[in-house]
Amino acid sequence: MGWLITSLINEGWSEKDAWFAVCTDSRELGHYWNSWYVECEPEPTGSRKIAGKCDLANVLKFLAEEKKLDGYWIGGGFHYSGGYHAPIANCNFGDRFAGIPNDFAVGWLVL
Repeated sequence: MGWLITSLINEGWSEKDAWFAVCTDSRELGHYWNSWYVECEPEPTGSRKIAGKCDLANVLKFLAEEKKLDGYWIGGGFHYSGGYHAPIANCNFGDRFAGIPNDFAVGWLVL
């Protein structure tokens, strides 16, 4: 998150706006129902490029496995929700048996 905030500032965002967009409401960074110029359908992959990267906001990122609790820590948002409900800095626990929260998101694969 620090890299993204720094990158936004380097692109001309104010420090306050960069922190807000990443941590509080990511509607300017992704395709949420409360984003500006948004359609009802998901956007094609690669539509929103931010800080040189695509699709940072509306994808789940598997951050760490929690073997003792039999699940995963996941971060990110999903297009079905508002940018304030699931900003990029959003973090949840997904139980392998109960399912993964934010199941309207697409997984982000890093190769």
